[in-house]
Amino acid sequence: MTPTPAKGKRGAVTITLPWPPSINGYWRSIVRGKRPAQILSERGREYRDSVSASVLSQGSPSISGPVRVCERFHPPTLRKYDIDNFRKAYRDGLVHAGVIEDDHLIHEDHGIKCPKDKDNPRVEITIEPMEGAA
Repeated sequence: MTPTPAKGKRGAVTITLPWPPSINGYWRSIVRGKRPAQILSERGREYRDSVSASVLSQGSPSISGPVRVCERFHPPTLRKYDIDNFRKAYRDGLVHAGVIEDDHLIHEDHGIKCPKDKDNPRVEITIEPMEGAA
């Protein structure tokens, strides 16, 4: 599947990714020596790898510099959720896959909760370069 150029947006691409794990399942707490630390959980690593595979199957788009992101969340259930709890996982995956240089370059974002899709839960992300961003 090739990334879809976003309509009317120069240089923008739309990528579809699998439904991400919540931030609560993305990190794992451990103790190193006497110090607590947060590491990427096995579930987090698996999701990051699935993002890389999805991006590769969609043509491996890459956008440098500041970007604007629009996310459409299609959850697997009707359960209430906070979209902020899912952003970190997919954004780290996009950086790992080389789609964006770093998630600090996301200067603007817009998240939309969409109807549930039990058979195909996903996040559809449109990434658009921003000209003249600070």
